[in-house]
Amino acid sequence: MQKEQKAVLAPLIAKFQGRRILVIGDMVADVYIDGRISRISREAPVLVLEQAGEKIIAGGAANVVHNCATLGGSVTAVGLVGDDRQADGICAVLENAGVDTTGLLRDAERPTISKTRIIAGGRATVSQQIVRLDRESHAPMSRAMESAMLRYLDGVLPETDGIVLSDYGAGTITEAVKGKLIGYAREHDIPSIVDSRYGIHRFSGIGYVKQNDAELAAAVGRKLPDAPAIPTRAKSTTSPAPATPASVPSSSPSPPASRPRAPHGSATTPPASP
Repeated sequence: MQKEQKAVLAPLIAKFQGRRILVIGDMVADVYIDGRISRISREAPVLVLEQAGEKIIAGGAANVVHNCATLGGSVTAVGLVGDDRQADGICAVLENAGVDTTGLLRDAERPTISKTRIIAGGRATVSQQIVRLDRESHAPMSRAMESAMLRYLDGVLPETDGIVLSDYGAGTITEAVKGKLIGYAREHDIPSIVDSRYGIHRFSGIGYVKQNDAELAAAVGRKLPDAPAIPTRAKSTTSPAPATPASVPSSSPSPPASRPRAPHGSATTPPASP
């Protein structure tokens, strides 16, 4: 099976090189804090750790961005982050992979979505996660930030060969943003794909849908007893304009041909910096 998959995927990856991909969605900083066990606290029956290291990894939509860049795409990241060190960390990771992070708009009124994992261990013990701290704002994106994002998209869409929407339910892909992206993709006949954890029904008209079995079953409200049931159920998720289920394609589409570049647009909001 692995040889067969490699035979199918290798030519597609080769054609993917240099394609201009726009990835938009909920950017997440996956933070890992490494601690060495020192003692038991006198204040409570908990471990006292001496911090030995910290790293930030691109998570959520930022992970999709990084994957596309690693596969050889020329990637533009679009999303909403805070004005904090978590945003700095995401930008540093993505820029190191050659990603254009100008579209990561900074909002000082909200934190960057972060998932901080505390890892405890020692020289003679196995390191393991003991707790995770999540931080995000549940307030909707401000109108000013949404307008800035829409203006930025106006500038970069003419340069785009494909659009990826990564929706974790954090509110980056508003109705206006979604409508612009799907409408542009359909009007200009470029591939578009969405991975939406909770709201796949919002994306009627999208080109492709990526769902795992559990997400698709929840979306259609039915069990998926076998592989043949997946495409049948998938077609009902975005009716009346059904999308092709990316998890079970009937054939492997080739990446789009490159198109001439248009002048690069930029948002009025100051760009993210490493």
